[in-house]
Amino acid sequence: MEGKTLDVAECMNVENNKIAEENRQRLKAIIETIVLCGKQEIALRGSRDSGEIGIDDPEHNDGNFRALLRFRARSGDEALKNHLLTQNIHSRAMYTSSVIQNEVIEICGSAIQAQVLKRVKEAGFFTVLADETQDISRHEQLALCLRYVHCSSGKSMIREDFLEFVPVEDVAAESLATTIVTHLLSYNLDMDKFIGQGYDGAAVMSGRLRGVRTIIAEQYPRAQFVHCVAHVLNLVLAHSCEIPMIRNCIGTIKSVINFFRQSPLRNGLLKKIADQTNSCHSTLISLCETRWTEKHVAVERFAEMVPIVRETLVALQGSATNDVATQAYHLLTAMENSQFIVSLVILRKVFSYTMNLNKAMQKVDVDLINICGYAKTVKTTLLNIRNESQFEILFKQAQQMSSSDIVVPRMTGRQTQRSNIPAETAEIYYRRNVFYPFIDHVTTEIDARFKPHESTIEGIQMLLPEKTSNDSRIKENLTKIAQTFLGGENEGFLSEYEIWHNHWKSVVQKPATVIDAIDHCDDQFFPSIKKLLIILATLPVSTATPERSFSTLKRLKTYLRNKMGDERLTGLALMSVHRDLAVKLDCEEIINKLAIKRKRLNLIL
Repeated sequence: MEGKTLDVAECMNVENNKIAEENRQRLKAIIETIVLCGKQEIALRGSRDSGEIGIDDPEHNDGNFRALLRFRARSGDEALKNHLLTQNIHSRAMYTSSVIQNEVIEICGSAIQAQVLKRVKEAGFFTVLADETQDISRHEQLALCLRYVHCSSGKSMIREDFLEFVPVEDVAAESLATTIVTHLLSYNLDMDKFIGQGYDGAAVMSGRLRGVRTIIAEQYPRAQFVHCVAHVLNLVLAHSCEIPMIRNCIGTIKSVINFFRQSPLRNGLLKKIADQTNSCHSTLISLCETRWTEKHVAVERFAEMVPIVRETLVALQGSATNDVATQAYHLLTAMENSQFIVSLVILRKVFSYTMNLNKAMQKVDVDLINICGYAKTVKTTLLNIRNESQFEILFKQAQQMSSSDIVVPRMTGRQTQRSNIPAETAEIYYRRNVFYPFIDHVTTEIDARFKPHESTIEGIQMLLPEKTSNDSRIKENLTKIAQTFLGGENEGFLSEYEIWHNHWKSVVQKPATVIDAIDHCDDQFFPSIKKLLIILATLPVSTATPERSFSTLKRLKTYLRNKMGDERLTGLALMSVHRDLAVKLDCEEIINKLAIKRKRLNLIL
């Protein structure tokens, strides 16, 4: 009554807070260890990881997570050490089981996903990027990513962020479309701001009649489909390489590379000879069918190592194994063929122009205007080298690479398997039958396959300061675009566009990119222009980001981790992909959320 001591209720409350604070300190170390494993893509579980942990290493491998906890306890974390050594706590209240791991991983993944979605909602307009693949357990996984314009510290930037892996059992177009829309709605996004779809060229995704993009567009007409430009370039080169001599050249390169990669002894001999000649490279790179950036590098590497490969094949002809000697002889004969040498030089030259284009197409901070401009530039450059003087240089390179004189194949009166245009010399023959047709195929394919992308940005690109115009047809086209994307928000758009045009007329240094134009556009004075510029930057370019997430999937769900659940997989993937956000995870908030689910341990202050 005199207030010298606390009453019973207050004493109980103080003691409860003390116990809760101790428990939270113990859990903090456990959660930080789980987050560390997630960021570093370290497997948590072992062959036997149940029961008490202690601080002494067991005879069997009980997983990285438990080993890290022991290491941390022995390194000075007294709260964790006491938690692991306490015997009066039931093992189910240790908060180290796989079930608790899954709950913590799911909470961390949800927190990271919430931060990404917060940025998307602040940006307003967004584009969905999706692609599917099989994991190690042969389950179909659909990677969902969003592209949007994020403003930070007064600077705008294009972002493409991974959201989650969605397991799909039915890969039909209607099922995939329903899955994508359902998950977008579950994120509580404003679907009126859904303005783009980015997929690869698979018929189920990009089919015009009943593909995923058509089904979604019926429900959300503003969602413009853009075929992944990296896949488009792959198709350009794949169809262009169907010229007989170029096709045969690629086939020979592939056979030689496989010949060496199939045997460590042959590959070791190749390395030995390369080291003896002080070559910069000692191994050949495999020709990947889908990753054309790697194919560019593989052809370049092969061309540089032709003398070394030739010397190695000569050495292998004396092999005691008859099959190896025979294969080496046939491959060497194919490599010494004049058609192969000339085709290799031409292929290397053309690939040198498309390699950087392919790399640029896979960047995040590019827009369709830049990509279409790059494609036109590459096409113009290829047309500029389509002349006799340029081929003369290439032909001299082929002569230097060849171990014998360049000769013309046997000519017949009627030829159906290869070009048969008559020529006076070998140089003229190969220029007419390989060099000119190959360049013509590439430039024609670029024109045809990038035409849909150019039509997508044909009108909206006139918003860029350096391209604005007073042409009535352009204004009419822009009005339709504003009506499509802005709906009733386009009041007075033409007047706003005229002011925008006059604003930049007298300016010498105008913004050259969409992002620069967004940063120089006052959203109070040019509200509709600002929104359309953001839409232009948000339109999808490639599906490189979903495909990058496949690499994360392969590192996480490996042969030894093939039983991983979907919630655990997505949570670990989010911590790995968004390392910058995983670092900022608040352990106190995670414990608060965990306390709601788990009440066995006192965690509530």
